[in-house]
Amino acid sequence: MQLKIQLFASFREIFHGKELVIDLKDGHKMRDLLDILCNKYHCRDLFFENDQLKKYIVILVNGHNILHLDGPDTELATGDTIAMFPPAGGG
Repeated sequence: MQLKIQLFASFREIFHGKELVIDLKDGHKMRDLLDILCNKYHCRDLFFENDQLKKYIVILVNGHNILHLDGPDTELATGDTIAMFPPAGGG
């Protein structure tokens, strides 16, 4: 299956672009995708703490926050669009 990942803010620098297209086998979950990205871009500490997804990372699958789905166990399907937002700051 092919997934499109839209990247925002500092994630664009980390992943070298505004968008990634990743090929995965059917039946994979968000955790699998994150493992692939973390291994390829050496950024596990950005997403995980003690093997738990950091709460301030916002990941949407087809416009729905994975925290309101099955979290990292959210199943992915062909054609899904994923949006990733790093922590927001400012004041």
